[in-house]
Amino acid sequence: MRNLGGYLFFGVGKMNKHSYKEATLGKYIELISGQHILAHHVNTVAKGVPYLTGPADFQTGYIQQTKFVEKPKTMCKKGDLLLTVKGSGVGSMVVADNGYCISRQLMALRAQRIDAGFLSYVVPNAMKDLIRRAAIGMIPGISRADILNLKILVPTMPEQKKIAAVLKTWDEAIYLTEQLIERKQKYKKALMRYLLSRTLRFKNFQGNWTKKNLGMLCAIKTGKRDANHGSDIGEYPFFTCSKETKRIADYSFDTEAILIAGNGDIGHCKYYKGKFDAYQRTYVLDRFHQIHPMFCFYTLQMDFESQAQNEAQRGAMPYIKLETLTKFSLLLPSYAEQLEIVNLITQLVNSEKAEVKKLLLFRKQKHSLLQQLLTGKLRI
Repeated sequence: MRNLGGYLFFGVGKMNKHSYKEATLGKYIELISGQHILAHHVNTVAKGVPYLTGPADFQTGYIQQTKFVEKPKTMCKKGDLLLTVKGSGVGSMVVADNGYCISRQLMALRAQRIDAGFLSYVVPNAMKDLIRRAAIGMIPGISRADILNLKILVPTMPEQKKIAAVLKTWDEAIYLTEQLIERKQKYKKALMRYLLSRTLRFKNFQGNWTKKNLGMLCAIKTGKRDANHGSDIGEYPFFTCSKETKRIADYSFDTEAILIAGNGDIGHCKYYKGKFDAYQRTYVLDRFHQIHPMFCFYTLQMDFESQAQNEAQRGAMPYIKLETLTKFSLLLPSYAEQLEIVNLITQLVNSEKAEVKKLLLFRKQKHSLLQQLLTGKLRI
């Protein structure tokens, strides 16, 4: 027995067949197929009822009302599980928070003799392989027969409700943490803009800021490695022109540096201190003078990427020239003021990272609970 999130869980090792039974989904739902409505009957001025045409209407996990019809055909009800059965985003699901007219790209699963909350968790879990095959084109879409014949494990109604309540608790924690991270990111971005443009200054600093080109403030070179030298294993980071960082067995640099993608994800910046290696199109900035490395990083992160993309040399593989970096202009306060700015921004960055770490933990916990609760290996 263990306590997690205020719930008591009992591990039973193997599924208790007396309380969980295998059945086809069709015994527990009413399946409603959406119907197509001609474009000239659809409006965007809120006349009639909201009309959902596919996953573009619930990309964030919440339904966005953008289209309407005055003569609806197929209507879903609040609490129905909406499933994308064809086209882009096949397998995407959302729980209807109201009644909607639904298009032929969607089907509504309406709970019958099963808890609607439990249904919203057991169906996505049971359909994972079917969704994968549909998404990669192994099958043309998800048919009515695929849904109705889907095998699920069904516990008693009281336990269904408990399972849904537990998983909803984790979903709410995940949602609140995502919202907090979004707010922190917006606040950090706004504060960076104010601090790095002199709009907002610390009271004890009054001196003028000077404008200098980046080439006067650090050494700029590129790595020497080919992209295929990177792998998923290795002792040291290997920086390429992708946002993802690879690994490598040895290193060419041992320094405090800013890494900038010269092609690929053009202008994307990373900071690293220690031993590493870099791809031949990745710019390595180090040996900083008159500028704090992190002040330089935050300034580049805020302003350089968009400029680099605008000034990129076009071709089969767009790239930026060394000159784009060396002539990049920065506003520079005194080193002491730079340090104050860096410390404040870094506090915000670390606060955001802590919430991201918490979010990953919540998601991992939910995934583990989902697998165990839906198979009866863990009981409430």
